Amino acid sequence: MEQNEIAGGPPDTGPGRLKVLLGAAPGLGKTYRMLDAGRRRAHRGTDVAVAFAECRGRLHTEQMLGGLETVPRARRRHQGSDVEELDLDAVPARRPRVALVDGLAHTNVPGGRNAERWQDIDELPGAGIDVVSTITIHHLESLPASSRRSRECHSTRPSLTRSSAALTRSNSSTCPLKGCGGGVRTQCALAA
Repeated sequence: MEQNEIAGGPPDTGPGRLKVLLGAAPGLGKTYRMLDAGRRRAHRGTDVAVAFAECRGRLHTEQMLGGLETVPRARRRHQGSDVEELDLDAVPARRPRVALVDGLAHTNVPGGRNAERWQDIDELPGAGIDVVSTITIHHLESLPASSRRSRECHSTRPSLTRSSAALTRSNSSTCPLKGCGGGVRTQCALAA
């Protein structure tokens, strides 16, 4: 039953699934909603872990972390500062059924295995881990450039494609996680 909630399909033992919470702008509650979904799943007995969440000083969002296990973050030195990133080795080692990973469009600091967080996220379903993530729409590269400029967006990610009610993955440049071979189904939920 718990797998049905993520992708709307029958349970299987194959690769994990990806659910993306899509928001129209920063600050609309994508992270809060991701953590809320994780708390509800954990309350029903699903093994949920927060792999990475950025609360950005929002008290209500920080409070949503309560009761959820948080996987330790990797620390890297970048331009004289210590930066915390998703620990791509710790999440599969912990092996939760569901990993909550904020910021699909995040660019990682140099020194990690991947340059982009979407590449990190792409590795988790292969380990049988369902992932819930977030993205703001102006980070999608199919949005007209004039719209991205007006939102001061300096990086984009491959676009998501819609097929029926769920988003599906393909080997095309429209897949948010390149090279997936279609093995992982993705679903989009609008965060508003």
